[in-house]
Amino acid sequence: MFGVLIILVLVAVVNSLWKSGPDVYSTDVNDAAYIESLNSAGYTFKAAPNKMFDGYKLVDAKRTINVQASNKPQLYKCNSDNKDTIVPERYSFREEYPNCARPIPTQGNCSSSYSIASISAITDRWCRNNELEYPVLSPHTPVFCDKVINSNCKGGILSRTLDYAKIYGLVDVECAAYDASSEETE
Repeated sequence: MFGVLIILVLVAVVNSLWKSGPDVYSTDVNDAAYIESLNSAGYTFKAAPNKMFDGYKLVDAKRTINVQASNKPQLYKCNSDNKDTIVPERYSFREEYPNCARPIPTQGNCSSSYSIASISAITDRWCRNNELEYPVLSPHTPVFCDKVINSNCKGGILSRTLDYAKIYGLVDVECAAYDASSEETE
């Protein structure tokens, strides 16, 4: 009986922590007040409603976005004969923005590709907007400092890593670098 009570209390605590944020069942994806708050915050981008999500609540968008690309073993190739397509046949970010090219981080024995991909995308977007002055953000910070959202070296999820960055922030690689010389040896 005591064990069941402890489990119920733990479930209640986890449930209350897990459900922080807007009510996904009543909040519109194209929430005008939220869009306005983003646009008035002075960011380098401008937020706008997306017609695809007209009438969607957050829960509807979550169902739409959190699905696999396909359950088929092979996806169909795009029609490359259509010259009006906006997707180029070949694209290289490194060629388009050579000042943003940097070494590709390694994950070593740590399953952290989820963090490397997420944080590299943020760094690349930042550099694209300001090639002369941008930080190289550390993909290791979400891996080793995140005690709640992902599973550290046991893997994680791209979107949850972006949530970590939004909630807790990130540091550049120089700040996150391990300085062995500062340790005292015995």
